[in-house]
Amino acid sequence: MKRLLVLSFVLLAACSMIIVGCSSDNENSNLLANDNSNPNGVAQYSGPPRLTMTFFDKPAPDGIEHLYLHVVKVGVHHEDSGWMYNDVDTTIDFLELVNGVTVTLFDDTIPEGYYSQMRMVLGEGNEIVVDSVTYPLTVPSGMQTGVKLNFDFEIHQDEFIHLYVDFDVSKSVLSTGNGFKLKPTYRVFKEDISATLAGMVTDGSGLPVFNALVEANSMEYSTATYTDSTGAYMFILPQGTYDIAAVPDSGYLVDTMYAGVVLNAGDALMGFDFVFTEEIVVTNGVISGMVTDTLGNPVIGTMVDINSSGFSGFAWTDSTGMYVFDVLADTYDISITPDSGSVVDTMYMGVLLAAGDTLSGFDFVISDEVIIIPTGPGYITGSVLDTLGAAFPVMMVSAISGTDTTLTMTDASGNYMFTLDPGTYDLFALPSIGMAADTSYIGVMLNSNDTLSGYNFIVQ
Repeated sequence: MKRLLVLSFVLLAACSMIIVGCSSDNENSNLLANDNSNPNGVAQYSGPPRLTMTFFDKPAPDGIEHLYLHVVKVGVHHEDSGWMYNDVDTTIDFLELVNGVTVTLFDDTIPEGYYSQMRMVLGEGNEIVVDSVTYPLTVPSGMQTGVKLNFDFEIHQDEFIHLYVDFDVSKSVLSTGNGFKLKPTYRVFKEDISATLAGMVTDGSGLPVFNALVEANSMEYSTATYTDSTGAYMFILPQGTYDIAAVPDSGYLVDTMYAGVVLNAGDALMGFDFVFTEEIVVTNGVISGMVTDTLGNPVIGTMVDINSSGFSGFAWTDSTGMYVFDVLADTYDISITPDSGSVVDTMYMGVLLAAGDTLSGFDFVISDEVIIIPTGPGYITGSVLDTLGAAFPVMMVSAISGTDTTLTMTDASGNYMFTLDPGTYDLFALPSIGMAADTSYIGVMLNSNDTLSGYNFIVQ
């Protein structure tokens, strides 16, 4: 048994589409229009009716690496003559039939007339490889009645029909829990209204991206393919309007997509290229501001502090008075500590910085510190008592500063108060002759608006 049939890389001129699957014999079929083109596409075909069937595949889901089908024979059913087969007896890895790679399994002259069905008969040894593990593939009825493709067509003398069968492995392989089962689903194209579309996928440095997934989607038809080792891809598509998109791996971005691409019969469009670039994940943001004096002049070399719950940092203002922070997204407090003798007008609390933000205008104005020297009198109070603690009214008390002496008298409760200019004072009680005070207060410093108390005397 041969392992692989010869594969072809083709540019197909035109195709009409039927979607078919593994189904019962009484399922409704679709009539294919006739095609009189030459098999080589050079001139009008002349001769007995001829049929060619070419197969290719849509990319498999992740994990499925190979799908080996042992194809014994492929046939068509004539309304009068019954089944007619081409013997094939080869094993094909259908997952290699992508990106314009095809295999022809039927190519022969056939009697003219009406044909109601196609069939692919499979033998033993069908296998699937999933995550590098090989499993037997169960094919219900494939080894007895064959895989049925339910559609019909009529062919006459001097007519050539070329059919293309798109095997959709993503819908055809079912997991049974302890193995895998094949329930084939196909799309059948006829070569009369088709076109091709091709392009390249490269990375940011212009190198080819191998095995990149490219999708083509229209209202009637969707398919996909993978790029080859040169980064090239090609679609064989029915005429129509398509969106073409490449799907980069996680962590990469694609530069474009092509929407509303019109394909007419016979078109061979090229240049639908894509570029994959590594995605840059933005986690930082920028905060900036100016530090000036009250005249608007830049203040150079001022340290600006930034703080969050998990980060503390600083920046210096440049020759223009500007500072810049490039920090992780977070909520920040921003402040400056001016030099001694200067003050700053503000600080910023709870500044919310999101990834990718560029926030500006967090400005500060530094001015000279204004020291206000208080003016006005201060006050000194106290009391004069006798040795028994009784009030000593009408007792003279003096406050002397330099050459200036200020006198006051105690009231009926023995209390006194001085109202004095700021300065340094010596305090004395002045009892009558024969009496003396227990203390005096030397060098009492009085500031403006001070109220000093507790300067008490005991006279005996």
